[in-house]
Amino acid sequence: MLKGIDISEYQPNVDFNVLKSQIDFVIIRASYGNGYVDKSFATHKLGARSVNLPCGFYHYAYPQYNDAEAEADWFLQTVGTPETGEILCLDFEENWSGDIPGWCAKFLDRLSLNLGGYKGLIYLNQNLIQHNDWSRVVNSGYGLWVASYDSDPNSVHFNTPWPSVFIKQYSDAGIVSGVSNKVDVNTFFGDLSSLQNIGFHLSQPFQSIPEPSQPETTSNNSNISDQNPNTNIERSTNQIFFDSLKSRKLILALLASLTTFLNSIFNLNLTQNELVLFLLPILAFIIVEGLADIMKRSK
Repeated sequence: MLKGIDISEYQPNVDFNVLKSQIDFVIIRASYGNGYVDKSFATHKLGARSVNLPCGFYHYAYPQYNDAEAEADWFLQTVGTPETGEILCLDFEENWSGDIPGWCAKFLDRLSLNLGGYKGLIYLNQNLIQHNDWSRVVNSGYGLWVASYDSDPNSVHFNTPWPSVFIKQYSDAGIVSGVSNKVDVNTFFGDLSSLQNIGFHLSQPFQSIPEPSQPETTSNNSNISDQNPNTNIERSTNQIFFDSLKSRKLILALLASLTTFLNSIFNLNLTQNELVLFLLPILAFIIVEGLADIMKRSK
């Protein structure tokens, strides 16, 4: 078994030279929501890699605000190309009334799609595990990192639908030299080779990551209430309609000018109201075409 910790901006002062002698691995928060980066992520990542401490990265989910794919894309863009053996994890803790396993499966599938089939881990507490059907996630081969606060790093007395548990977080109040405050402590049920085997490998092609739907801005504010819900904003029907009329404005203007020209040349003596009535059928035709354009674009 291996001893590890997970850290975020709540552990800002980490001495990785000291830490390396205390633990076997570290999992670092990279991002949360869509458009938000842990403000200590860059420092923590550099620190762990600089001392060759086995590490991984996790993303904290906010399903009440964002689509799973959008958050997965943001996580991948934040982390960049993982190094060999580095683990990627989804941290799901929110009390949400939606389809939690479905959202998580979409997130993990997105990671796998963009990382050549790599199977990330999911972090869950036992309450979320017991009150949801996780068969889709389990059957897809995504491993479990479970929160079980019994303060016993060796105990495996937890009930899950997973055939085995990779990592157990057994306390959120650990004291570890190299970290200036309390920290989450974990056990990996295997040796170093097994830990690296569940990490990313460069033989798995790293595909380009789509741009996130959230603007590429980061926040140093860890309060998620500052985040606006991320929605896919569709163009309104009115906007589509008026856009469709733009291409017909020139036609209408030319017809109006032509009618006025003929009125003056042939002395038709049409009044302004009569000119409008003359152009009305043409205008009606253009409006009908615009409505047809809406139907075509909305399909």
